[in-house]
Amino acid sequence: MDSDPSVARAFLDALASRNFSALEETLAPTVRFRALVPGEVVSASTAGDTAACFKRWFGDKTDIEMLDRQIDVLVDKVRVGFRARLKKNEQPHLIVQQFCGDLENGRFTSVDLLCTGFRPEAAAPVHETTHVFDAGDLGCGSGLPREFRTQLTLIPVGHVLEVLTGDPSAREDLPSMARLLGHQVQSVDTGTDGRIRIRVERVK
Repeated sequence: MDSDPSVARAFLDALASRNFSALEETLAPTVRFRALVPGEVVSASTAGDTAACFKRWFGDKTDIEMLDRQIDVLVDKVRVGFRARLKKNEQPHLIVQQFCGDLENGRFTSVDLLCTGFRPEAAAPVHETTHVFDAGDLGCGSGLPREFRTQLTLIPVGHVLEVLTGDPSAREDLPSMARLLGHQVQSVDTGTDGRIRIRVERVK
């Protein structure tokens, strides 16, 4: 077990710059990777597949700013954590990830990660009473209903949440949920980009 945390700093630097080749270099070729993220449990057994997971999560994000980092050696483990601000679909989001790992020969041989997912800092206003929530790659099977409910709590009573999603099942699922929660569904239609637009007024 190595105790030099420099590889953890290299990992965070590579992630912040979206240099996934450099990130892969911090991992042993046969690393054991396990992650619990909103909507899925992820596992991988090679450095390439593990780096590909981070590329899938962060590759299309922009303006990644590390707000704080934590690196600690805990007996036979290295604990790594960070909180970052970034842009997802041009909207500001926050994310927190923490993991514990084993090091050998200057590389991680195991990583067990816990992630909050990308949390929107605020709904983007179209005008003073309408707020847009771009669901991005979230679907009804990967956390969209939970995030939809959270977004409704972030806007004042009487304001409208406009949801943009590419998941066809949201056309039925989200309006049904809104009605069960006591809110008013104003419209459900398809935009010129092919995405579904659902407008819901928060009633209570």
